[in-house]
Amino acid sequence: MINYEGFEPGFYENRAAIYSKLRDDEPVSFDEERGTFTLSRYEDVAAALSDWETYSCVGPWTNANSQLGALDPPEHTALLGKAKEALSDERMLSMEDDLRADARAVLEVLVAQGECELIVDYIFHCVGRLEGRLFGLTDDQVSECFECVDILGHAPEQAPAVQERLAAVFLPIMAARKQSPGDDLISALVTEGSDGSEALSDPLIFGFLNTLNAPLGGLAPAGVANSVALIGAHPDQQADLAANPSLIPQAYEEVLRLDGPVFAPVQIRVLTRDVTLHGVTMPAGGLVHLLFGAANRDERAIENPEQFDVHRAPFQQLSFGHGIHECLGRLLARLIARVLLEELLAAAPEYSVTEAGPPFEAAAIRNEWLKVSFA
Repeated sequence: MINYEGFEPGFYENRAAIYSKLRDDEPVSFDEERGTFTLSRYEDVAAALSDWETYSCVGPWTNANSQLGALDPPEHTALLGKAKEALSDERMLSMEDDLRADARAVLEVLVAQGECELIVDYIFHCVGRLEGRLFGLTDDQVSECFECVDILGHAPEQAPAVQERLAAVFLPIMAARKQSPGDDLISALVTEGSDGSEALSDPLIFGFLNTLNAPLGGLAPAGVANSVALIGAHPDQQADLAANPSLIPQAYEEVLRLDGPVFAPVQIRVLTRDVTLHGVTMPAGGLVHLLFGAANRDERAIENPEQFDVHRAPFQQLSFGHGIHECLGRLLARLIARVLLEELLAAAPEYSVTEAGPPFEAAAIRNEWLKVSFA
């Protein structure tokens, strides 16, 4: 069994070689100690993500208050419909103008300074303002939510205490919105069912807010930070993006493919039947790790996979998942990245990263800081 444990020392720096060895030598890798199988080739991972009837999300982690990632149809279908209604494309896209105005105002100050720490001064500032508008939170409440994400990244053993802190933020707001709803996402969630349909329970709403807060405070900023760093490391492509901003969305997809923000890029499924792949039989009830970080770099599916190329033909990278369990917040994440990168490259097309790191090796992988010069 080839060790690909994400938190082992040296994994991040050597992940390309580890992924390649897995794909070539152990396309179905079995960990005897844990009793888990791992798929690493693109074709296998994509097929498994699409086949929920065989590769089920329902496991020992599933309970009455489980979120979308722990459910299959029909329960998943019903909850997904309610979540999509609240987190509609229209609601997400309506955030763009304010996000862009925030980005421009912040960059005007930062560029005039000549340099900054981009993650805190720009990325987290703008994403925090967006979360405040989306959830209807004050600046202090957003700071508390983001601090909770940071604590989980550095000290995951503090998860129970973090949940208590998040409950202290969200539960009173949920109760208040039931009495006096507004036009924010929490209001939409707590008033779901006012048309006579079954309402979402408070634990489900709280869990759903948690699943959105974590990416907004971690994965989304990390995706933008990784994009800034990777684009800045390729000045010729940076110039192309500044000259042709329409390339920015596909540049972000390329970053997610090559250097996505998920540190241990794997999704876990439970087999509902025996499956044989590459001469290995995985039994019903077995746990399967779908290693999409390795699949995104599979030379069987994509040419020159280790090369960063913003001109690459469209490719279905798997960092947002695939099939019915594809990330519900992907539109929002893409909106955040597109706007923040567009505005950065418009305000400072020749920015340079002057200092980065060390890597923040938590649920969301990025540099701890990213110092940028605009001179």
